Amino acid sequence: MVSDFENSIDRDSSFDLGLDFLEDPEILNNSTRFQTNVLKLETNRCVETVRSEINDERFGKQVTDTEIEEMKSSKRNKNTAKNTKWAFNIFETWRQHRQADNIPEIHIMEKPALSFWLIRFLMEVRNQKGEEYPPKSLYLIMCGLLRHLRECGVHDKNILDKKDPAFAELITILDSKMKHLLDQGLGTKTKQADPVSNEDEEKLWEKGVFGMKNSKSLQYTVFFYACKLFGLRGRDEHRNLQCNQFEIGEDDGGRFIRFIGRGSKTYHGGLGQMSIKNKDIKHYCKPGPRCMATHFETYLNALGNDGDFYRRPLPSTQSGTIRYGYQPVGINTLNKFMKEIAEKGSLQGSFTNHSGKRTCATTMYTAGIDEQEIMDRTGHRSVTAVRKYKQSSDQVRKMVSNVLDPNKEDTDLHVSKMLKYEKNEHSCKTTSDKSETTVSNNIKKRRDALTDLTNQSGIVNFTGCTFNF
Repeated sequence: MVSDFENSIDRDSSFDLGLDFLEDPEILNNSTRFQTNVLKLETNRCVETVRSEINDERFGKQVTDTEIEEMKSSKRNKNTAKNTKWAFNIFETWRQHRQADNIPEIHIMEKPALSFWLIRFLMEVRNQKGEEYPPKSLYLIMCGLLRHLRECGVHDKNILDKKDPAFAELITILDSKMKHLLDQGLGTKTKQADPVSNEDEEKLWEKGVFGMKNSKSLQYTVFFYACKLFGLRGRDEHRNLQCNQFEIGEDDGGRFIRFIGRGSKTYHGGLGQMSIKNKDIKHYCKPGPRCMATHFETYLNALGNDGDFYRRPLPSTQSGTIRYGYQPVGINTLNKFMKEIAEKGSLQGSFTNHSGKRTCATTMYTAGIDEQEIMDRTGHRSVTAVRKYKQSSDQVRKMVSNVLDPNKEDTDLHVSKMLKYEKNEHSCKTTSDKSETTVSNNIKKRRDALTDLTNQSGIVNFTGCTFNF
């Protein structure tokens, strides 16, 4: 039933709820200003609260443009920058030599002009002695010029792009010139550091170059084995090495040295290497007088386990024989460490600081270690790069030479070596209670049989025999 009140209401009319004031523009503006002021007040309160909670030392001081440029340049490889400058100076010297042709600066040339002048540069360039550059040097000069263009902001001209028709003739000339230089005998001899053989390493221990008899010998020891055990490069990874990058510990596998790497030639970090990790190697040490964990621990303790890893050795005193100062070893002195080690040990060959890293890779290759394990130690990112360290040892070279040389070794010597090998093989397979007399008798029978064969003339027939070489 509908009430009288409802019937009295006109269905077309509306309720007056007392909200007509919201339609007044002046009241609306006042309300908006009020809400805005309230919001500002709350915002200011939040800002003041945040400011009161922020530690003034949390963020660094305001950076300058100069500091930004210094940050950008600080991580550029110094050797790369040096080679870039070297290549550009060669081109500039040639350009000044042909100043009558008014050759423009390289970074303002268009593609046709750039290709035209670089072709003539390749054909005419010579070193300071007036001699041709080796093929690889010629290529490195072109790489340096390309880097110079990039530094000048030129990114649309790749002078080594084989797919760019504008530089097709330039690439052909470069390739042909490199082949021509090789035919002339240039670049056929490569100079590289020699690895330290097992015999030379033993000699260094016997002569006291390695060991803990004084501060210098211990420093030589940790330097060489930091290279051999962890594949450190001869310069950049040693120069900035810190004590806290090494840890001495022990677990179920025994005592170990842990090395935690940082930036290097092959690992820069940054956006381009987000998926690559820095070196983190744990080397387990064998117990004994040459235990590397003991040597590294003694060295680190003498340094206080803090600061630069290479510091100047101090003379022995009554308080201790292993002492080091606070001043780091100079870069020039550090670069001569391996040369000094070789001289003190009377080693024959070409030894530089890179010999340590080469020793690391070569030793593992000789032992048949998997290439991935070798790369983990050396830090190489490609198999091609690490395989450059794969080379025959002197013992293998000598054996191959003896096989090919017309002056063969004496037959009895070959037989003696073979029998000695068989004796060792047989000894490993026999039980401990088998007497040496029985082994000797078997070897004597084989020797007699081989002697009879070698003394026979004419054709000798073998039936049912297996020969293992």
